[in-house]
Amino acid sequence: MFAEERRSEIIQLLSENKKVAVKELSKIFQVSEVIIRKDLKKLEAEGNLKRTHGGAIISQKRQMYSPMNNIKFKTNDGNKRVARKAYNEIRDGDVVFFDSSNINLLISSILMECPKKITIISNMLQIIKMLAGIKDVNLISIGGDL
Repeated sequence: MFAEERRSEIIQLLSENKKVAVKELSKIFQVSEVIIRKDLKKLEAEGNLKRTHGGAIISQKRQMYSPMNNIKFKTNDGNKRVARKAYNEIRDGDVVFFDSSNINLLISSILMECPKKITIISNMLQIIKMLAGIKDVNLISIGGDL
């Protein structure tokens, strides 16, 4: 499993449970606790969570958008393969429309780890939130520029 996929799944678990523990995540993903702590540190820097002793809780910023967190983020192997192939087709300078779909959420999670110099137009707030602040990604929401 790629690191960005693991982090996306951590965000999903956090959205569902409001808290996660390092030991549990280490067992779920079959990686060391050190790797999980690094993942949590990166996710905290992006504003996705707040680290605590032994785990993490959902950040206040993410709680504000709780209706979007109720969307089931499906990460089956087929979706992951399609997302990876779609990501590989995107070239610097491209303008891409991401509608509300699990595949586009997965592509966005890959873009968080490996940004490309592209413009993304989306009608999905969760995608806009995921990619906000990434230097090379220009975002346009249906309501206007972000």
